[in-house]
Amino acid sequence: MKQKAWVVSFLILGGILFLFTCAKVVRQTSEFRFTERIPFVKETNFVAHKSYVFYGVFSSDGTYLATGSADRTVRLWQTKNWQQVGEIQETYSQIWGMPLAFSSDDRYVVYGAYDTLVLWDMREKRILAKKKGHHGGIQTIKKAEDMVVSGGSDGFVRLWRLPDLSLVKERKISSREIWSVAYDPQKRVIVAGGEDGSISVFTFPELVPIYTTKEHLLPVEYVSVAPGGKIFASGGGEGVIFLWDEMSATPLKALRGHVGAVLVVTFLDDTYLVSGGEDDMILFWDWRQEKIVGMENVGSDVMALQYDPVSKKIFVGTRQGDVHIWRFQ
Repeated sequence: MKQKAWVVSFLILGGILFLFTCAKVVRQTSEFRFTERIPFVKETNFVAHKSYVFYGVFSSDGTYLATGSADRTVRLWQTKNWQQVGEIQETYSQIWGMPLAFSSDDRYVVYGAYDTLVLWDMREKRILAKKKGHHGGIQTIKKAEDMVVSGGSDGFVRLWRLPDLSLVKERKISSREIWSVAYDPQKRVIVAGGEDGSISVFTFPELVPIYTTKEHLLPVEYVSVAPGGKIFASGGGEGVIFLWDEMSATPLKALRGHVGAVLVVTFLDDTYLVSGGEDDMILFWDWRQEKIVGMENVGSDVMALQYDPVSKKIFVGTRQGDVHIWRFQ
């Protein structure tokens, strides 16, 4: 009995020490800090939506930010003062984020209202076209020259021409959902990742497969192409960011720093990368040296992340509906 009691006491003490150690780790990562002199400055943060901010995109000149939310609205913000200058409301019944993209000339905003692709005219402030986009819901939209590329719950990637939203090309690449797509204008390729953990690379606009690979153990939450092309990043549900050469099915590097899924990731230049996850953390990376150079806890899952190279602003959207803006000096 004494031996049994001693074992139980030892296990309890070990458990207390383990919890204390974990608590210290959580407190450390909850603090905002930079490990060295890094040119990132927090500009502002504000409540933007009543529910999750799933998506955000800057206009090509950096004048506007459009945000899409599970509150079924797209809101337009002036980046010079962060005043709201427009709102588009939808009435579909499902709780669903609203993926979106600006057209190349910033004349139109294309967004997904559950399973419907919608074209909004920025000048006339009205809807010009609607098309059924993906059965079961549109998960992601990105601009690609005079088109937009979308991925959906039906496992399809589709190309749509603007402004009439005519279907140019489509390809079924998975039996499960496509969660993120990215376009490289230099190499003219499309990268797609999704629920089954695979990554597929295609030619644009033919959608001819280059390769499909599966390195992530859990779903691919997000893919992002580096500014100069050729390199892309993928964030996975297991908490790993892989860096890839677009022409190779083997990852170049693996970045580990998040606890839980990496929900979003974006390149800033040929040195820095920013990621966000369900651990409430924004991590700033020197991706070439494979190290974290700064971090901030924003108090909620980081659902959206975009960078505007014109204004040098970094947009972060959270599950609570907040927007955080950083500036890359």
